[in-house]
Parts: sequence; structure tokens; C-alpha cells
Amino acid sequence: MDRKDTVLLQKIQALATTNPEIIEEFEEMLTAQAEFVASYSYHVQGSWPKFSLSEKTQKISVKDCCAAWSTTEKLVPVPDIFNDKLDYTCAQYKDIVRLNKEILPVARKFTYFDCSASALGALEQFRELQTSTDFFGSAGFDDARRS
Repeated sequence: MDRKDTVLLQKIQALATTNPEIIEEFEEMLTAQAEFVASYSYHVQGSWPKFSLSEKTQKISVKDCCAAWSTTEKLVPVPDIFNDKLDYTCAQYKDIVRLNKEILPVARKFTYFDCSASALGALEQFRELQTSTDFFGSAGFDDARRS
């Protein structure tokens, strides 16, 4: 049977592998000046059976959306028992990129505590940190990635 700390670390490692791929795709969209559809509006003129329908889309550049994105969500720091000085500030896109790089090495150290309750709690907290700020999903970047 797998130890709980090993299972949590595997989830953290999987996110640490997947997130850079998403970040790289996002960086490519920034470079390519990609846009995504932020909203649709429809206007019906006339009445049945003679009418016309027009569609208007509002697009936003990925760059503008990234620059405007911020969060007031406060991440709960994991106790710094290894003196890694991990900065849990996550107010802008650059903070997400930085935290994604810094979390895994620190999380690995907690597996040395052999499934203690505090180590498991810290590992779960790291995993939650990796997923708590849903920058890519909520901002509409899935649409931009498909276009």
C-alpha cells in the first residue's frame, strides 16, 4: 500500500509537471498576441418570419487579461521549518509562475517525516496551493488555446 505522503507528493509532482506546460502555452499566446472571446451579444431585428440576427463578439488580448488579472485570495503559508523562505504572495501572474517552480523542492522535504500528521498536512497544503489560484481556467484561456 502506498504511503499517504508518497501519494500526495506524486500529485504535487504531476501538477509541477503539467503546470509548466500550461505556462509555456500561455507564454506562447502572449508572444503571439493571441485573443480570446470574452463575450457574445446577439441582436434580433424584425419578427418572424422575416428577421435578421447579428452577432457581435468582444475579444480581449491574452496580454491585457494577464496584466489586469489579480487576486485578493490569501494563500496560507506552510510552516517554514526548512528555512526555505518560500514567498506565498500570489497577487499576479508572475507569482503563479514563481510559486509553481518553488513548491516542489520544498514539498519533497516533508516526505522525510514518514507520514506524520503535520507532514501530511503540509503536503496537502502544497497541493492545494498549486490548484487554488485558478488563473488559467477562470480567465478563459481554454478558449484562447483552442483558437
